[in-house]
Amino acid sequence: MLSEWRKRRKSLPMWQRFRSDMRMRLVSGLLVIVPVGITVFALGFLYDLTAGKLSPFIERWTGPMPEYVVVSISVLAFCGAVYLVGFVANFVVGRKLLALAEAVIRRIPFVKTIYIASKQVVEGFSPQEGELKPKEVILIEWPAPGMKAVGFLTGRIQLPDGREYLKVFVPTTPNISVGLFQLVALEDAHHCKLSVEEAIKLIVSAGIIAPSSLALKPVSKTLSEKRTPRRQSLPSS
Repeated sequence: MLSEWRKRRKSLPMWQRFRSDMRMRLVSGLLVIVPVGITVFALGFLYDLTAGKLSPFIERWTGPMPEYVVVSISVLAFCGAVYLVGFVANFVVGRKLLALAEAVIRRIPFVKTIYIASKQVVEGFSPQEGELKPKEVILIEWPAPGMKAVGFLTGRIQLPDGREYLKVFVPTTPNISVGLFQLVALEDAHHCKLSVEEAIKLIVSAGIIAPSSLALKPVSKTLSEKRTPRRQSLPSS
């Protein structure tokens, strides 16, 4: 197949070959630069939102220092503070203090709305125990019958009629931070055995970076297998 493509390429005029090579190299370069740029932007945004807030206090406390030293100290101080809060939260006293602080925040108008929404988002994408793992990649029938879309499973919900639906986030290409939230019936969803990293590459590259085939398994079948207890065979006498 590769040899046929090379033969076909050699038969093209020089200008068409140059234009084809230019297009391929530009696309390859974008596939490298865009993810790196998005990563750098996201890290800078997270730093300004968290550890960057500590930089003025550290500079005031330590005096003039190189910027990279201040950044390093700010990141270490922020990580240490997060670890300390998590350490305290694991104890009964810490849980009671956090519950008390949360109760106070929930009484403040407007602030409680932001706090509750952000907490639900964080909990939705954090590791939890359960039958379905957050951020699991699934394939759903959307936006029309016969069409498929890659989505991230964020949980399950039961409607008043008793039917159980999957909560699925369907990201857009190439900006995966934007997408649509869908409630999908179990019979319309399939596990595709893609890791989160593989799914992100597939979506960001608009399908250019994709496996040659997908092994699908209905989500309903997976759940029924997990709910059915395994029978232990008795040793033969």
